Amino acid sequence: MLKVGLVGIGGMGSVHLANWRKMEDVELVAICDVRPDIVTKKAVSEKSYTDLDEMLNNETLDIVDVCTPSYLHKEHSIKAMKKGIHVLTEKPAALKAEDVAEMYRVARDNHVKLMVAHVIRFMKDYMVLKDIYKSKKYGELLQGHFWRLSATPKWSWDNWMLDVSKSGLVPYDLHIHDCDFVYSLLGKPKECHVTRSKVNGNTYPDHYIAQYEYDNATIFAEAAWFDCDNFPFQAGFRVCFEHAIICLDGNGMKGYLSDGTVVDYAAASAAEDTGINLVSTDGYYEEMRYFKNCVKEDRKPDAVPYEDVIGVLSLIKDGVSNAKMNQTI
Repeated sequence: MLKVGLVGIGGMGSVHLANWRKMEDVELVAICDVRPDIVTKKAVSEKSYTDLDEMLNNETLDIVDVCTPSYLHKEHSIKAMKKGIHVLTEKPAALKAEDVAEMYRVARDNHVKLMVAHVIRFMKDYMVLKDIYKSKKYGELLQGHFWRLSATPKWSWDNWMLDVSKSGLVPYDLHIHDCDFVYSLLGKPKECHVTRSKVNGNTYPDHYIAQYEYDNATIFAEAAWFDCDNFPFQAGFRVCFEHAIICLDGNGMKGYLSDGTVVDYAAASAAEDTGINLVSTDGYYEEMRYFKNCVKEDRKPDAVPYEDVIGVLSLIKDGVSNAKMNQTI
């Protein structure tokens, strides 16, 4: 039975908490958050801590799951790995590729596994799309549009998500999901063109549109935090192949084929409300289960390779640096 410690019990940490509790072959033995009231409220049978060092010193753990704010991922992951503990860390692992490289060096030096939780790779709809692409059942991919849109997350602890030095804002917090999936599908693009719309002096609204050019395909990826609290989270895609258009939107995932057939790709399980302005199928559970099995079976977590993690961060950095900015004064 693998023993797990979870650090960070905010929005995403609460999703991970629920999934560890229902997973086989693991025991969630400890949870940690700097807010004593949150730890007290969330703990059931787990030991509760408000200091990561104390948890690491007091508990014998096989896995630490890092769900703290993005700017703390590196520090918290390295502390655990230097104790000989395997680490699953939320994305982005860090905002700089050199920091991620250091994290992987520490993992190698301490003979532990490190995986960045790029959850889209484990979501069924996206896995189906990847299978369609790889099989070429509808011909070559010609064009795609991915989107991930949200109200501005003004609810974060200490307002860290609206601090560019701590979250990286929309490109690193939101766009990174679709960027990572496209990278897993097609690799590094030949060209990247970005348009970004902001209000001068403000962190939001923040609207980011990337155009990724490949040899025979163009991919658009749109991400935004809008300045309206009641805007519902939306994510989906529309991908055009030679003989079909595959769409994921509020009506589910469907394929519209050139012969007139409509294919309905029903999710195997109903989406459930996570309570953090997004919906989840079982992608979170599957990524966590995958990493747990990699630890249990002593396998490298190749589903999210180091080269892709570095490549995605480098691509976003270039996009942010070279973006065409539309700003109001």
